[in-house]
Amino acid sequence: MSESLSKATEMFRTYIDAIESTRDLLSPAFSEAVELIAGLDSILIVTGLGKSGLVGQKAAATLRSTGTQAAFVHPVEALHGDLGIVRTGSATLAIS
Repeated sequence: MSESLSKATEMFRTYIDAIESTRDLLSPAFSEAVELIAGLDSILIVTGLGKSGLVGQKAAATLRSTGTQAAFVHPVEALHGDLGIVRTGSATLAIS
């Protein structure tokens, strides 16, 4: 087996292990969160700092593309006026 094929195989094994580990963490709380977001009449505020913030920006953009009202708010910027986007019925998805 070539080195690149070996590395690719190892990479996929790592991904499979990560997905299986995540699957094992699923609980009723996951369903509750999905139902809350899907039924939200207001805006979903997504927040995170550093690399989590980058993931949050992508998550908010992806949610918007599916019709969910979502916005990324940087936690530091929130303290300087960006919390004005929050309205009655908003929910927060904080990524850490």
